[in-house]
Amino acid sequence: MMKEKAQDKILDRDLYKTWVRLEYKDALELLQEVINYGTILLLRCLASSEKKLKDIVAIGVFFKHVLCMLDTIEIMLSHCASIGASLPLRSLFEDIIQVKYMMLKDFEYRANAYYVWNIRQQRMWAGRAMLGDMKGEEIKEILKKEGNITNIPITNISEEELRKIVTTLTAILGKPKFKDIDARYEEDYKKKKYDQAWYKMTGINSLKKIAREVGFEAGYLLEYSMLSGIAHGTFMVNQVRQSERDFTIEPIRQIDNIKRICSSSISLSLELYMQFIDYYRKSERPDFDAKYLQEWKSRHKKLYEKQTKPNK
Repeated sequence: MMKEKAQDKILDRDLYKTWVRLEYKDALELLQEVINYGTILLLRCLASSEKKLKDIVAIGVFFKHVLCMLDTIEIMLSHCASIGASLPLRSLFEDIIQVKYMMLKDFEYRANAYYVWNIRQQRMWAGRAMLGDMKGEEIKEILKKEGNITNIPITNISEEELRKIVTTLTAILGKPKFKDIDARYEEDYKKKKYDQAWYKMTGINSLKKIAREVGFEAGYLLEYSMLSGIAHGTFMVNQVRQSERDFTIEPIRQIDNIKRICSSSISLSLELYMQFIDYYRKSERPDFDAKYLQEWKSRHKKLYEKQTKPNK
């Protein structure tokens, strides 16, 4: 049987991969260097930390997730998948403003609020997977309404193991340092039937307000909103090109935003690195500043230069 070949006008893998290698080699190498530095810094911060819950959340969750998103962006851009790279860039922005807000003040309480929210989410997912549980029955009814096959297991974890997970998580929430926070979540849950985002337990009710609080409001308005449109499929600009009488489908692989995404990723990651150096490795800040000036600054600035599209 003959295998289908992608239409070049929609998906030309070879052309754009070749173009990226020729035109954006230094940009992607710079991004790799910044990521590599981050992996080293993460372990150094961990070594300097008290290894309390706040450090686990800040370093082990947020910092680690930033590096995951940067790595994903680098892989996508190296294959000219700039539209797809917009999604991890959006996630990267959310990570950085949240962890900056968490570390700004009341670090321990804010980390606890995040942790309790996360434990409650895990418990909810385990409950939904137990078909004998109230939450599981709710999912089962939804599956029936949607016409899905309901005799296929939702998870390969046994009912007994799921119940043990729920019991363990409930015990964690009952610990003295988490009990009051859990009670606040539970009170809201009874009213709204869902858990509010962790930061709402700290008196702030939106990512936009968090961005303003940590000095990233312009980035939220200019870039994050656009990235959200791409993530949700509501941003038309990079999908079709319209004229008065017709329209054309834009290719899946696009060169247009490679430099912008690469530059934004690096700028955001450097903000994060400075945040963590100042908190965990303050004496190393002069060395970091010198490294940026000597090795990265001129190459970073080049990413703002106008780029061109490949011709067939």
